[in-house]
Amino acid sequence: MDELTAGNPVTTHSVTLLPIERIFIQSGKMDSGYWMVVQKAPYAIILRDSKGMRAFDMEGNNISLQPLVQAVPDIEAILVSREDDDQSL
Repeated sequence: MDELTAGNPVTTHSVTLLPIERIFIQSGKMDSGYWMVVQKAPYAIILRDSKGMRAFDMEGNNISLQPLVQAVPDIEAILVSREDDDQSL
């Protein structure tokens, strides 16, 4: 399994940061037993502010938001719910 997932968003004032994490799980069987590798690593970060939404890789390079939205469908719902929370304060 190798997939992207949304982490816990952080909002301060009118800026929301949403980390995108890569989850990698691999397992197999050997003669002497089973093995498993599990990794969770930062993949990208989505920034939402008054200028809109932008995505950055872990080196700080601007990347396309669309592939992340396709890989992690709940991104928009998470950001919208955070926006609703901001407006209720």
